Amino acid sequence: MASRNLRRSRSRAAEAWRFSWGIGIFLSIFVVACLTSCGERPAYAHYESVNVEGWTKGDTLHFCLPPQKESGTFTRVLGLRINDYYPFTQLSVIMGWERISAADNEGWQEVIEKEKRRIIVTLFDEDGNPTGTGINHYQYLFTLSDVYQESGDSLHAWIVPNMTRDSLTGVADVGLILRRPEVD
Repeated sequence: MASRNLRRSRSRAAEAWRFSWGIGIFLSIFVVACLTSCGERPAYAHYESVNVEGWTKGDTLHFCLPPQKESGTFTRVLGLRINDYYPFTQLSVIMGWERISAADNEGWQEVIEKEKRRIIVTLFDEDGNPTGTGINHYQYLFTLSDVYQESGDSLHAWIVPNMTRDSLTGVADVGLILRRPEVD
């Protein structure tokens, strides 16, 4: 009986050691990945989920970007995640932007700049292969344009599909990223 208990405790100790060893390896890899990751964090990155039954023209996605801490030029990037149910090779959306000034002494803000445009992006090549990354869901990042913001300015953006079909299936998420432009 005592030898059986001794074997159990040795077995548990070996399992605990293997578990802690695995955790140690995982944490080491995680720390190295964090320390060596390239670039700085984006100033803003957010994705909105799209209705599984389809994205309709009435389903406007809104992005309210908080005031920027520093003045500067930022690059706007459209992010898309689609799945195998997306039926087209391209996607057309209407995107609108409003740059809103920092609040004055009385708390008032004003729209400084407005922009609205149609954006068409290609998601599949001529052979029907997705150009994004992924296996069942494909991730796409499309650089749009640069925008200058003063310290305290915020942005409001909205995106709506611009396709002939009433309900667009296969779009899982739509995102907006604001980052400092890359310097060559």
